[in-house]
Amino acid sequence: MAESKLQHKWVLFAHFKQKKGKGGAAGRDREKEWRESIFKVCEFDTVEDFWRYWNNIPKASQFFSVCDARPRLQGKDVEALSLFKEGIQPMWEDEANKSGGEFTLRKFFPPVALDTFWNNLVMGMVGETLEDKDEICGGRIVDKGSKDRPMFRFELWMRGKSEAMKMRVKGKMEKIVLEDLKGSIKLDSKDH
Repeated sequence: MAESKLQHKWVLFAHFKQKKGKGGAAGRDREKEWRESIFKVCEFDTVEDFWRYWNNIPKASQFFSVCDARPRLQGKDVEALSLFKEGIQPMWEDEANKSGGEFTLRKFFPPVALDTFWNNLVMGMVGETLEDKDEICGGRIVDKGSKDRPMFRFELWMRGKSEAMKMRVKGKMEKIVLEDLKGSIKLDSKDH
């Protein structure tokens, strides 16, 4: 039986915590350090491959500080997860991202809500229900909290930054991604 092709090939990345040093790295050293902090977890371009991976990867809440027994990759703690279209790096400097922008949501999330939001965002991207004329580049979830204070930042990255496109994507996000979450949720928008 033939597998069901997705519109795009997707790559899931894990981001490790970067070393904090005095003064920080400059220029190329900083970019090199950042590139070394990324690990490609998997890539997929069919519905079947997506589910093979998705059903076997720990949930977002298991990777981050809300979990006592965090899974580690390559012996390192995961600070963020990114899912981007193949050929687009999860960095502002990437050609597809640098003229665009992103929607962000920074919020305290209990584990179930965290997993629901990340799952809805991933399903919206992979299933093309968030797409607006190939404007979506990818999405990220970043752990910004501590064990007793689960704070996360979600990001949806776009190629462009026209107000009309942002309004269409925001409407889709509110309907598709946020529908299962109760309470007031405010999406912020910023340009890269």
